[in-house]
Amino acid sequence: MNNYQITTSTNCVAMALVGAFLATTAGTAPDRLWVLPIKRVLDINAPASSGPITNYLSVQKAESSLTIPDVIVQAQNILGISKLHLAAVFKMSRQNLDNLLKNNEQVPTQDTEARAMQVKQALDIISEICPYKLGASTMTCRIDGKRLFDELAENEIDLHQVRVFTQEINKRIQLQQQSSLPESIIKNQEFIDTFNAI
Repeated sequence: MNNYQITTSTNCVAMALVGAFLATTAGTAPDRLWVLPIKRVLDINAPASSGPITNYLSVQKAESSLTIPDVIVQAQNILGISKLHLAAVFKMSRQNLDNLLKNNEQVPTQDTEARAMQVKQALDIISEICPYKLGASTMTCRIDGKRLFDELAENEIDLHQVRVFTQEINKRIQLQQQSSLPESIIKNQEFIDTFNAI
């Protein structure tokens, strides 16, 4: 059985293989490539023992090329905290954090890679719930005497607690934004949200 490995990049799937039928879901999930089994027709000149053979192509989905510096920058953009606090979240010194950001040849340790993966999971939850930059709320919003920053700086990040903090911060940000809107816009929005509004 012949196995072929095909790697694709995001939003770009184009190939032609003899005897293979490939279907993509480019409209819905650009990274998915479906490979269907095909049958090779028996060659009349081939030995009698060889019959129709089914070939399956094993396709490996391209992995994300997100690097540790990318995760650090993402954390900075989402959380809006200082580099000193970011270093605490990533369990490294500020100097090491700066070196990772500025020096492409700096090789992170396995511990740093594992920590970045943990932080990335938390960032995914935060960005899913709250579309805003958290900013000072990361440091000031307290639930039972603990802050989101404290949770992110733990040795093991509790993703459930990250979700709870983010939901609370998101509510506060939305309330703050609504209170700064003029009265006429709030009334118009209330009218639009009513059941009979057209």
